[in-house]
Amino acid sequence: MWSYGEVQQFFSTRPCRELTRRLIPVTDEHGNRIAVSVVWVRMPRAAGVTDLRRLVDRYGTGSVTALGAVGPRIGSGEFTGEAYTSTRRGRDRLVISEAALLGGSPDDETLQRMEAATRVAVRLPRPNR
Repeated sequence: MWSYGEVQQFFSTRPCRELTRRLIPVTDEHGNRIAVSVVWVRMPRAAGVTDLRRLVDRYGTGSVTALGAVGPRIGSGEFTGEAYTSTRRGRDRLVISEAALLGGSPDDETLQRMEAATRVAVRLPRPNR
């Protein structure tokens, strides 16, 4: 339900135990508006984390839908997978972050900032609901 592509098929046979999503709006010094999605997925078994990460880290397989998005789209932007980071946290949790450009003038520097934002976002603690 909160995923798309092959990731949705994965969850249909291997449901997660807990899913927490946040969307963080960011504006850089050039006025580019960025949405940073952070998703914490808790799986029943460690093997599920390994298999899920292997799947979501492969380009074009889908992902967990960002809070406020429809599939990979959010407002005027799209989560393309270009600015993406995932990390395992403990034995049963995967943290996924992806950034989408919502407005501004994209260039190589903007993409680097988006990638940096995802690397920071996966280090955030899971919020208490």
